[in-house]
Parts: sequence; structure tokens; C-alpha cells
Amino acid sequence: MNLKAFLTNHHENTVLKSCIFGEKIAIFIYKKVLQKHIENISSKQNSMITRQLANVKKDNSQVKNRIRE
Repeated sequence: MNLKAFLTNHHENTVLKSCIFGEKIAIFIYKKVLQKHIENISSKQNSMITRQLANVKKDNSQVKNRIRE
């Protein structure tokens, strides 16, 4: 992201949109793991993944709100 910030003359919204894109991919993967591999992971792993998913969603929401400001 540092290169992208440099090339876009440090335009904050461009960098934030790049973050949102990456977070959307992470959310998709977390959901996919929880849906398709639930029987292959322990309850401890399930809790960890669920917690991480919630954190990524919260962070993604905060970044989106920052763009709107």
C-alpha cells in the first residue's frame, strides 16, 4: 500500500478503498471456511475464526465510515 499511496500522491481515499478491497476478500474467506469446513475444525478454531471475522467486519465498517467523512 505504500507504493500505491506514493503513486496516488497520498490520496487517502484511494488507500482506504484498497484496504476495503482486501478486507472484503478476508471476510469472504473467513465465511467460506466457517461454511464449508465447519466439521473439520475444532470449537476453539471456530471461535477464533468467528472472532477474527467479527473484527475484520468491524474494521471494514470503520474504514467505510472514514471514506464517507
